[in-house]
Amino acid sequence: MSRRFFAIIISMALLAVPAGCGSSRTAEPDRIETPAGPSEVYRNSQYALSIQFPADWTKEENVPGAVIKFFAPLQDAADVFSENLNIIVEDLGEHLTLDEYSQLSLQELQKVRGVDVRLSNTTLAGLPAQEAIFTMDLQGSSMDFRQIWTVKDKRAYILTFTSETGTYADYASIFDLMAASFKLGS
Repeated sequence: MSRRFFAIIISMALLAVPAGCGSSRTAEPDRIETPAGPSEVYRNSQYALSIQFPADWTKEENVPGAVIKFFAPLQDAADVFSENLNIIVEDLGEHLTLDEYSQLSLQELQKVRGVDVRLSNTTLAGLPAQEAIFTMDLQGSSMDFRQIWTVKDKRAYILTFTSETGTYADYASIFDLMAASFKLGS
């Protein structure tokens, strides 16, 4: 399943882009308040999905391999990586169950040298989902990845959060809120 591996690797490569590269705000979505502060709602009619994201984050749509990427603001002048979340929608072309898709994805991830993947059950958009957490070196930096995926109607929906290893805890609750707000059919 080289396509599946391609989607996962593209997801990781997209997230390793240095801060500020190509990120910009587009049309102003709805603004709402959450316990984490002001947020906006991104909607995509092509894939019938929506997600809340922090109002101070930027977004980039239609990037190769992803529907959208959200970028956290840099913390200070020394910060060179913008923690981020991206959404990939993969057309499977065949009916795969969540377990089948997860098994294939896990096999491909485990082929990457030095990657230890922790896999657990969760939900995404009210559907059964899998969560993978792993660390890997990219471009000389240690990066933490957290992916949540589900399968619906011959499509896989994948949310990938990436942070520098030392900042993961600072952003985990934001990712939790974003993942909890993800909806399909909206």
